[in-house]
Amino acid sequence: MKKVIMSILMIGVLLGMTGCIVRDDTTKYKRETRKISEEIVGLEIEDISSDIQILSEDIEDVLIEYTDSVDEQLYTIEVDNKILKVAKKKTTVNNEESNVIIKLPSKIYSLISVITTNGDVELNKIKSTVYRCSTENGDIRGILDGKKKEYSIAVETENGESNLKDSLISSENKLEMKTQNGDVDIRFTEDRKSTRLNSSHT
Repeated sequence: MKKVIMSILMIGVLLGMTGCIVRDDTTKYKRETRKISEEIVGLEIEDISSDIQILSEDIEDVLIEYTDSVDEQLYTIEVDNKILKVAKKKTTVNNEESNVIIKLPSKIYSLISVITTNGDVELNKIKSTVYRCSTENGDIRGILDGKKKEYSIAVETENGESNLKDSLISSENKLEMKTQNGDVDIRFTEDRKSTRLNSSHT
């Protein structure tokens, strides 16, 4: 009988500890917005377990929306040699809104580089000379400003599908996409315009 009582007490203690851990994790995050007024020519993101969305808009400053911890700073955000660098050093646990949204002024960039683990990468009407995007568990999708034939393309999908095929040409414009468990769906604005024009003439 004593053994049974001790077992019940131990289970109760463990459940109580687990409950405390879950409550702590779900109450220590806050949504932040950061404005970058410095001129930037490129973007580098290294994240953990977050969806990344990058948009081009008619704005003057860069706007970054992200989720940080109340207790400690999870992100470092800095501009180094006109490259905006956003890095996350620790994952957010049991947080429903951990996505990162970056709004860039509409112009041509030299580099858009995104690395995340468990998350999707979405690019919306961005124009860059070089794209490097990688995610372990997630999709890479979006619409890029330009023409596909102008880019040297290298795509790697281990457990997924891609609408792009490798096209290794001699060009300063490069597009490198890599997913481990996810799909790649990247389209170009000029190609879509050509498709619509051809359809209207048939």
